[in-house]
Amino acid sequence: MEELESLIENNLGVKFRCEPAGAIKGEFVANTTSILSAGSDEEQLHMLNEALGVEASNFIEFFKKYNGAVFFQDNLSDTSALKIHPISEWNTITEEAKEWYEMLDEEELEEAGIDWLESCVAFAEVPHSGNYFVVALDGVSKGKIIYSDHDGLESEVYANSIVEFLSRFLSNPVEEMEHLGCFTRYDDGESELQWIPVGVV
Repeated sequence: MEELESLIENNLGVKFRCEPAGAIKGEFVANTTSILSAGSDEEQLHMLNEALGVEASNFIEFFKKYNGAVFFQDNLSDTSALKIHPISEWNTITEEAKEWYEMLDEEELEEAGIDWLESCVAFAEVPHSGNYFVVALDGVSKGKIIYSDHDGLESEVYANSIVEFLSRFLSNPVEEMEHLGCFTRYDDGESELQWIPVGVV
């Protein structure tokens, strides 16, 4: 956890070199801030244990320290790259994540390899994407963090623990933003252009 805390601290204020979406040429440096919520109280940690059961041990230490976080929040707009929700919001975002799969029947879910849907718990999302990170509480990926991508109703195992999850994302944020669908688009405060991160300044 100490290594993760150091990594988080190193990503509290990051500048991204960006290029505009589309065929237009240009460059812009986006200034971002990461926002860490205060640690969870006993009631919130009880909710976490109730939600995750035997898988809670992978999450307790992080949520004792931070009951939620927003990473790479744009200083000029409401864009951010990753939001870890407070424990009190997990039920709501879990329902939102599951809604994307309502059109699929049991056979279609099985064919897609989605055997975690009924009991999963969502705890994070890529803002403005409709895509969530969920903890699988059942199935072959039990205990793992899955990226649930509503585009094509696809999913992938992203990490084995929240430490691995954040370490992966924060160690290479530009690459991970692209991998997760390139939904993070920053604002220059003047034009209508959408600026896509391509490097860290």
